[in-house]
Amino acid sequence: MLWEGAGPAIIAAIQEAPKALVFISVPWSCAERSARQVFRAAVARAEVAFPELGIRFFHLDVDEDEASQQWLSSIGLSQFVGTGAGSLLWLEYGQVMSSEITANSLGVEGVVLRSTSLWQAEA
Repeated sequence: MLWEGAGPAIIAAIQEAPKALVFISVPWSCAERSARQVFRAAVARAEVAFPELGIRFFHLDVDEDEASQQWLSSIGLSQFVGTGAGSLLWLEYGQVMSSEITANSLGVEGVVLRSTSLWQAEA
């Protein structure tokens, strides 16, 4: 299941998730639109191939959302607000385990591989 949105409710869900993969979204970027397709395809693949990992997937819209922007700043990733690159975050209970400036650099297989390499041993 893919959670989508902005604001305090989705941020709380991200922070409470044992394992979260978060896509940082802005509507104005061409690079982000491409990265969004990579992310959605990776989510679809991971949900089918690795459901036992229990990863929760989030599409966080940070454009013009003060709460989301403040949250990214609080975890030391404020640069992801303005890049518009379709950045990714892997978190455990709100703690950043890994990040990537754009899903485009990893591709679908790379996103799935990063996720499984972080959490496969725990499954």
